[in-house]
Amino acid sequence: MFITNMSRTRTPENSLMRRVDLSSLTRELREFFAKLRREETPVVLVEEGGKVLAAVVGPWELESYEENREKLGALLRELREANRGISGKDIEADIEAALQEVRSGSAI
Repeated sequence: MFITNMSRTRTPENSLMRRVDLSSLTRELREFFAKLRREETPVVLVEEGGKVLAAVVGPWELESYEENREKLGALLRELREANRGISGKDIEADIEAALQEVRSGSAI
């Protein structure tokens, strides 16, 4: 493998992230990443034979993703707390009633 200096780092969300020292990459890859930074391309999909092998995201996109992930996590915790003690069947019935209301056009 051409990447020699790769490490795994735990992020605060306990997901794994790989860090690669740019100096360990081939010249062509360093140029590729430099061009991405200049163009501020948000996401690049790396494909082989038409199948996506990886996605490369800019640091600004990663920050946005992490912020949104934190917000979504907080919202889910809030919803779990609000629904604590309510049966799954009751929640499903409420959801079905709300869907029917929206589909009938009587919802605001």
